[in-house]
Amino acid sequence: LEDTPFIEWLEFDPVVREYCGRLIPDKQTDYSSEILNILNKHSIRFSKEESYIKVWGYISADTNPEFV
Repeated sequence: LEDTPFIEWLEFDPVVREYCGRLIPDKQTDYSSEILNILNKHSIRFSKEESYIKVWGYISADTNPEFV
């Protein structure tokens, strides 16, 4: 198992930005509530890191996340 790659975490921004042009600000759609509902429904461990959501695959001994 030592040579097997593991995913420690996936970190993503729940806000989708659509480019609208140089003179108009990007359109922003926030999917936070939908994503958090799904994570909670399936008991998936995650934490909030600033504006990002971090979904944990496994936790190393030196990591102490604060789960939401």
